[in-house]
Amino acid sequence: MEKRTRFTTYDIFSDRSFTMQQNANAILDNDLNYPLFPVMFRDTVRWDNSWVKHINYNHIALEMVLEGAIEYSENGESHIATPGKIFIIVPHSNVKIVNARKHRPRRKLSLLICGNAPGCISQSIGFARDTMLTLPEPETVETKIRTIGEMMSPGSDHLPLASAVYELMLYLAGIQRESAGEPLPEELLKIRSFIHENFCNTLNISDIAEAAGISPATLRRRFARFFHISPLDYLNRLRLERAAALLKNSDLPVKEISFSCGFNSPLYFSEAFRKSFGCAPGIYRKQQ
Repeated sequence: MEKRTRFTTYDIFSDRSFTMQQNANAILDNDLNYPLFPVMFRDTVRWDNSWVKHINYNHIALEMVLEGAIEYSENGESHIATPGKIFIIVPHSNVKIVNARKHRPRRKLSLLICGNAPGCISQSIGFARDTMLTLPEPETVETKIRTIGEMMSPGSDHLPLASAVYELMLYLAGIQRESAGEPLPEELLKIRSFIHENFCNTLNISDIAEAAGISPATLRRRFARFFHISPLDYLNRLRLERAAALLKNSDLPVKEISFSCGFNSPLYFSEAFRKSFGCAPGIYRKQQ
């Protein structure tokens, strides 16, 4: 089912790609009797650094990142989607989509949704603007999207398709309400500030828990619930993001950057950076 091909339509800028696509041509001429209806599903990997810009986009687009990082920008605001995140583009948007890590592959699932009222529906369930969500259970969303893609075949029954898409949108809306509706506990706000102020120092899980007056076990549970990441992974990610910014915007030696961002070993820093960004710090600097 997988083949190398030259993209057309939705991915017109790519000339080297890897795609698995369910042919939805038979339903592109659907009479739009449904408020929401899927018209395209794709599972794609792209290696190039081209970009796509949607101007006054008239569909809902769900873009779930499986590998790499993709930047979505609109009106000066940017979001970086990485694995475990989904970016929701609502109708009438103007969005630029570009590879966030140059010369590295990125893979995503794309589901394009039209219908007779996609704008009204998306707004009524809580998506009034383009939104990026961190998924608490990415596998569940991936399965839902792939199931819809598998249903999109010539002669398929339209009603189950429409129902599956609507159920998926409601599921995503529930995730958004849960993430936005429950404020962070006071101790997590305190912990986050503590980490951001002390990331360059040597920290362990006990140091972070003590700053908020809770036990390490409680700290891990709270981070898993609200941030979907461990405290030390959060700290490490912050350090790597700061290091990447210094590599891009300063002439400081790599060794000095590693120490200034809280890494005790330049070798460990290089290994962690390579794992996160796909290349060594020096190569990353040259690519910027």
